[in-house]
Amino acid sequence: MSKELKEIFRSVVKGVNLMTPDVEEYGQVGRYIYELSTGRAFDRIIYGVTVVEVKEGGVETTNLSRCFFSKDDVLDYLADLAAKST
Repeated sequence: MSKELKEIFRSVVKGVNLMTPDVEEYGQVGRYIYELSTGRAFDRIIYGVTVVEVKEGGVETTNLSRCFFSKDDVLDYLADLAAKST
């Protein structure tokens, strides 16, 4: 887990997501930094992807955060974010 990405992310997003409280990783795709976390709901594992955007003036929250029911869907979404970022 990248300590630097975590610090940047946490400078904007405070607290823990109640639905997906277990952080798996912090990562970056293009201009977006994300936190991937997991939790249990509806008797299954859910994945939360919370996204912030690095801009010239700093880091900002976005409306790009999503919830998924499979890791494959998460990976597809991150690939979409990477494509959107160019």
